[in-house]
Amino acid sequence: MTDNIKNKMKANGLDTKDIKITEITKIDFYDRASGQRVTKGDLSVRYIKKDDVDKDGKILIHDWNLTGESAKSVKDLIEGSSMLNLYVTSIDEGDTLFTIHGKGFGHGVGMSQQGSNVMANQGLDYKEILAFYYPGTALTEYYSTKAERSYKTAPYAAALNSINETDTKITGKAEVNTLVYVKFNSTSSAIAARGKADSNGNFSVSIPKQAAGTKIHVILKNDVNYSPYASTVVKAIAAPKNPAVNELKETDTAVKGTTEANALVYVKFGSTSGQIEARGKADAKGNFTVAIPAQAAGTKVYVIAKNAVKYSKYTGVTVKTYSAPAAPVIDSVTEADTVLTGKAEANTAVYVKLDSSKNSIAFRGKTNAKGSFSISISKQNAGKKIYVIVKNAVKYSPYTSTTVKAQSAPKAPSISAVTTTSTAISGTAVPGSLVYVKAGSSSAAILARGNTNASGIYNVTIPTQSAGTKIYVVIKADGVYSPYAWTLVK
Repeated sequence: MTDNIKNKMKANGLDTKDIKITEITKIDFYDRASGQRVTKGDLSVRYIKKDDVDKDGKILIHDWNLTGESAKSVKDLIEGSSMLNLYVTSIDEGDTLFTIHGKGFGHGVGMSQQGSNVMANQGLDYKEILAFYYPGTALTEYYSTKAERSYKTAPYAAALNSINETDTKITGKAEVNTLVYVKFNSTSSAIAARGKADSNGNFSVSIPKQAAGTKIHVILKNDVNYSPYASTVVKAIAAPKNPAVNELKETDTAVKGTTEANALVYVKFGSTSGQIEARGKADAKGNFTVAIPAQAAGTKVYVIAKNAVKYSKYTGVTVKTYSAPAAPVIDSVTEADTVLTGKAEANTAVYVKLDSSKNSIAFRGKTNAKGSFSISISKQNAGKKIYVIVKNAVKYSPYTSTTVKAQSAPKAPSISAVTTTSTAISGTAVPGSLVYVKAGSSSAAILARGNTNASGIYNVTIPTQSAGTKIYVVIKADGVYSPYAWTLVK
């Protein structure tokens, strides 16, 4: 079946090399004659072609449609051997198949060939047989004088397909098996090319390319006579649209844009009169990407497109300077921090130096697509100077600097009342901090220690203390001690 369809596609002018038919999307029969047999048919298929992909590498899917073809031709294309005739009653379309329903086993004009044969063998003559199959009709003689009859007349004029200045064939429809003669400019000129219509009435005659405006005349001949002339005028192919070229920067290594689909694309530098520096081709949607060496800012780049015959006008763009990124913004840094954060141009490299912008790079990282960066660093002493610079594809930003700040001491803890019978001291402080308890003096040895919980509450076990003893409590959070808090034992 696919071979039949490919041969038909090729006969209709499609290059079928390296194509694969993947699906039949439509089958239809219609235009019934008086015997209810269909006379016309449509067929649509879907196909792909080797190496035919879009700019994202996805396979392009194409549709080919055959419309208004003879019903017999469509039947033969789908190998309809089980269709005994063209009395099609309906077509059901499922997810994976078409079901063609029909009936009848004859030519559809009302007389059974087998039945009439039996009647003739029984001795009935043609008048009796015709009267049986066509009751109410009469036989009439139309010719009063006997003469030799010719049932073949001169063919109708050919139906010509459109032709343009790049075509090397004239195609169309004619009476089946007629000779086809082609003349240029005048019907009285010599025959320039000849061919023959096939059994379906299609013809394709090779001719030299003709200039736009040339008049082409076609005449047909069967066994009896010539047809009237059919004529068409060679159409001009329009020049492709001027290419639309995307912005170019000094780092770009490709010219991108859009133009007429499948047009050739040529690139020149500096002047339209210069030599072609790069070339490429637009895809089926008109998109093109042509590789070029990176060009200095200010260079003029010219792009021109060419279809099968003509060139577009040049489109020129000037290569733009790749701007340096703005200086980064650095978040505050303390002596306890091990991560440096901030904002800069998106997708830039980030370099960190210590004490001087002239020192070697101490840490590095990269901004994300939103321009944020987060770089791991070692803890730095308060007063240390940190310098940050970023680099895009070409240029560096100015430096931004910040000074490492001393970490603030946590607030002194609160202390609940302590009595001579207390065996624990409690209170609140920074959550997750260490708690140290001393008795008598802040310089005394540590009496007890503990931790605040996630809510900042501590409860540290201590020995009972005498009335009037001074109890001192200090906490340590992120390596920094709070002031001492104290209370008297009651």
